[in-house]
Amino acid sequence: MKLTPSKVKIEKAYNPEALNSATSAGSFFGRLEHKVGGGKPDITAGVTYALPSFHQDAGVWLEGNLTYKGCKEWAGDASALLSVRNQFFVGSQIKSNLQTKKADEIHGVAAVAFDNNFVYLHANCLKHIIRVGFTTPQIEYIGKLAAEAKIDLKQEGPLEDKTSSQVAFDYPINADTKLKFKFDITKKVYAHFSFIHVINQNLKFTFTDYCNPVGFFRNSGKEQYRLGMAFEANF
Repeated sequence: MKLTPSKVKIEKAYNPEALNSATSAGSFFGRLEHKVGGGKPDITAGVTYALPSFHQDAGVWLEGNLTYKGCKEWAGDASALLSVRNQFFVGSQIKSNLQTKKADEIHGVAAVAFDNNFVYLHANCLKHIIRVGFTTPQIEYIGKLAAEAKIDLKQEGPLEDKTSSQVAFDYPINADTKLKFKFDITKKVYAHFSFIHVINQNLKFTFTDYCNPVGFFRNSGKEQYRLGMAFEANF
């Protein structure tokens, strides 16, 4: 077994008083992401601004980012989300290549929140991919249950060939530690397992595992496993 670092991510946010008040919240942030062995890093600068109650029961959240990808080309993205009574949500995101001046991705989302449950419909408009899902905390003995179905409308064949699903849930061990399980369901079932421990307010440790559980019992010698570890620090 060989463990090597795969990605380095450094992010810093600044919350100026001019953008923050009793009715608004805003920040500027910078981020550097580098994939080990993948060339030069991506450098991002962005701004977020929110008015949770700008008009009676309505709120709005805005975000814009500018990224110097691989220190070679510029890309940008802009997002907007509108809420009504903090229960109904509709939003969109556009990602574009500033060299070609064309949109690479256009996303739209609509969602409803009720009794701590959340149901959403997401569309990738250019790739014709639809996602439908929900999350709920109201499952005994686990922290949260989430499920999502993804439909690729461009793929040929019957609906079952176009559809894949994910199911995930958390299991809290104590106040600082939890287990997280996620299953990718297509023609095979792949399992993701994560052990997450918060060491203190600045440091978090995560151990992950990825495998085909059915293949493990049928022919474990031919199955591939992915293990990973990460330390996340905030200062």
